[in-house]
Amino acid sequence: MTAVVPCPDPEDRPYNVTETAVLDQGQKLTAAFSPEGATTDARLPIVAMSKYPGATYEVRIDGETRYGPSQVPPTDIDDSTVTFIPAYQWNERVEAIVRNVDGGESRETTVQIIGWEEIER
Repeated sequence: MTAVVPCPDPEDRPYNVTETAVLDQGQKLTAAFSPEGATTDARLPIVAMSKYPGATYEVRIDGETRYGPSQVPPTDIDDSTVTFIPAYQWNERVEAIVRNVDGGESRETTVQIIGWEEIER
């Protein structure tokens, strides 16, 4: 297993957030996440998404595309391995976008972000 870099401090606030939707062909899920702390920086080492043929995947961090669009998710929701080394630092918003572009059937799609918020010391 790949290690998380940098490692969170024991005082940092972990997060593990999911969003699920059923997507018909041509639909997309934009799962948006914001840090809970008002004066913290957040770290994002893992973005997992349900993997299907005919889907595309994209990750935007603070308005900048950092992954994709791709036909392969950063990591599959069943694996949830570290995907960004070093972990991305973000302050405002993470958007994980899944599009069902060529799937002939409805698909339940889940996006999961795992990381932490650095607590000011």
